Amino acid sequence: MGGRLSPEEVGKRWGQPAKWFKDEHPKHRVAITKPFYMSIHETTRGQFHHFVMETSYVTDVDRIKGALGWDGNGYRWISGISWRNPSFDQTDDHPAACISWNDSIAFCKWLEGKGSRHYRLPTEAEWEYACRAGTDGIWWWGDREEDAQGRANVSDAVSWQDGAVPVCFKEVSDGFRHTAPVGSFKPNPWGLSDMIGNIREWCSDWYAADYYSRSPVEDPEGPDRGTDKVKRGGVAWDFPAKARAATRDWNIVDDDDASDGFRVVCELPEATDARR
Repeated sequence: MGGRLSPEEVGKRWGQPAKWFKDEHPKHRVAITKPFYMSIHETTRGQFHHFVMETSYVTDVDRIKGALGWDGNGYRWISGISWRNPSFDQTDDHPAACISWNDSIAFCKWLEGKGSRHYRLPTEAEWEYACRAGTDGIWWWGDREEDAQGRANVSDAVSWQDGAVPVCFKEVSDGFRHTAPVGSFKPNPWGLSDMIGNIREWCSDWYAADYYSRSPVEDPEGPDRGTDKVKRGGVAWDFPAKARAATRDWNIVDDDDASDGFRVVCELPEATDARR
């Protein structure tokens, strides 16, 4: 778990401050001992809509009546947007966006209430384990950013038609300006789609920049407390350094951002019994 490239190598390669990537280190070995299933794609807008209609749930973004999103000239606060209209076109097959950590937890609790299984967000370690799918490259497909073509909805010239093109995935044209319907791209070796790009995904862990230096080997679950929760995987308009298997992101639990969504984990019975 963690970055194979040093913070300085990441910064130099993509022209970003090295300090942004120090929290990916030290690279360390982790043992995932509890079996789990992971959703093969991010939770869709249609699935989230079903949850809201059944429970009358009001999201954090709905409460504050706005979020960070696209206004035609850049990424900034926009009044009135939400998961229903995150400032870019979506269908019910696109990943739910404008979702806070609190919202994703509420969805998991609702889903668990429909049966006997335990549903939750993945831990950060589970997420990276699933994203890598037995590989050890910068991305699950290897170390070449151009090989994101057909494998991920990531930053390319199409993503940035409204302004100057930042550091994009070179030689990649995925055809989507913003998010794409889930499963539009080739899944990783374990059959999981959109682990890189499309929408940024919440994890269960509190964030701490130095956690890797003190985390347990078996089933790390993050610090006991904090102010921010971990997000992983990058979003459709993230540049390569910010959308790697090792990249860590974070924000407050009621974060108001059109970049954020989630996928769920289901524990197998033996893991649930051990937890209880």
